[in-house]
Amino acid sequence: RFAEVSYIAYSKQSYENDNVVWMGSDGENKDISAVSLKTGDIIQTYELGIDVEGDWESIAIGPCSSKANSSCLYIGNIGNNSAQKCRDRKCTKGRDSVLVYKFPEPNLSSFTAGLELKVQTLVLNYHHQGLPTNRANSEAMFVDHTGDKKGGKPGDIYIITKFRKEKRLSRLTKIPVGEHENMISTSKKFSVQPAGKPAVERTWTGADMSADGNLIAFRDYRTIYFFPRPPELSIAEAIERNPCKFKSKSIRRLNERQFEAVTMVNGNVAEVSECHNKEPCEVAVSLYELKY
Repeated sequence: RFAEVSYIAYSKQSYENDNVVWMGSDGENKDISAVSLKTGDIIQTYELGIDVEGDWESIAIGPCSSKANSSCLYIGNIGNNSAQKCRDRKCTKGRDSVLVYKFPEPNLSSFTAGLELKVQTLVLNYHHQGLPTNRANSEAMFVDHTGDKKGGKPGDIYIITKFRKEKRLSRLTKIPVGEHENMISTSKKFSVQPAGKPAVERTWTGADMSADGNLIAFRDYRTIYFFPRPPELSIAEAIERNPCKFKSKSIRRLNERQFEAVTMVNGNVAEVSECHNKEPCEVAVSLYELKY
């Protein structure tokens, strides 16, 4: 069902007493699936009422608003491979804007066949003068669950840019919740804000935050890095500090050699790889216990 599993997000919902994740393949898509974390079976697939081109690379689940009283899914149509060649603010390679889709998390207990989900679209660019390039590729996105004492709020969206050869250009960028929590129209344009530079330079392929807001996971193709985030630190301050000494090394198997997806599950962490060489295969979603 998923040729290139590029994103995964843990849901607080359960299905027949099994944990549930939302996941999908990268590239151009129009739907999202809820999957049993235990069996790998697809529980439901939902069509999104959109018709646009692009490259879906990330998914996050988090508060719909700063009140944190409802849950939304955020899908990142933020892949922009040609923009990885950008080195300055005069680049013309790749897309000038990327997209994030936002919609309330579907209730798995009340599925309606053929129902299209109503989606709001954030049209994003990297034109802010504080960023090193005016265009960027990304595969990693997460949403703040809790906020902090430095002005961060539940519902703030964070995107980490990806430069495979020039890792020094990678930045954490931010879309404040105030830009999307009270959207009246179905779309809005916004320049992402610079929010910090990760303390370690890697080719970032995925990210997530624990539900209690105390831990942030960044991953590259082989390793997951963990950044503690106590409430007295902003997210920018947290990722600019060195990550934990403990790093989770992905177990690479014959068909599992390109890891781009990571999600926090009840304080633990899960990951999954794309199929090697994009050929059909079976891959496992691995779940690891964390103590922090």
